[in-house]
Amino acid sequence: MKKLLSLLILIALVSGAVSGQRGRIVKPVIPSPFKYVPGWVSMTDVTYGFGLGETHDENNPCDKSFVSVTSVLSYQVSRNFTTGGGFGLMFNEDRFFVPAFLNGRYNFSMPGGNFIPYLNAEAGVLLNFKDFNNETRFFVHPSAGVRYVFSSYVSATGGIGILSHTGPQTQRNSFFTIRLGVFIALNRKYL
Repeated sequence: MKKLLSLLILIALVSGAVSGQRGRIVKPVIPSPFKYVPGWVSMTDVTYGFGLGETHDENNPCDKSFVSVTSVLSYQVSRNFTTGGGFGLMFNEDRFFVPAFLNGRYNFSMPGGNFIPYLNAEAGVLLNFKDFNNETRFFVHPSAGVRYVFSSYVSATGGIGILSHTGPQTQRNSFFTIRLGVFIALNRKYL
């Protein structure tokens, strides 16, 4: 029995090392239509948020929903990573905010396709100029989504995320967000 087991192990080891083929078959990689060159990019998004948790608390305003339009000027640091800052307009029930934030986005490498998944993170302040001391809030907004590449410098984006904001005189509010936008490479002279 030991001889048979030893023989089977020896055959398995030798057959793994011996092959009738002359090398690996390499499949050709189809390049993505989006050109990855360092430079400035613009991201403009429209976001809608649904309130999470108790949304009818009279002591906690701004908890039901919001709509925002934001624009980010980022620098494409590498093939996968962009970072920058942005501003926007946010309408949250009966309040108006001006978001000012930092943005980081990681694009996954997907050769041969028009769809590029990404992870996005934003953090900053929601400025309320009507009651600056009591209503200005801090926020974080992690999200994930997909870019659809139209050309070598224009993509449409869509994603989902969670936005949470709070301030010194306010309670924390959280939202499930849906985001649609446009990603434009501004360094077209290199494309």
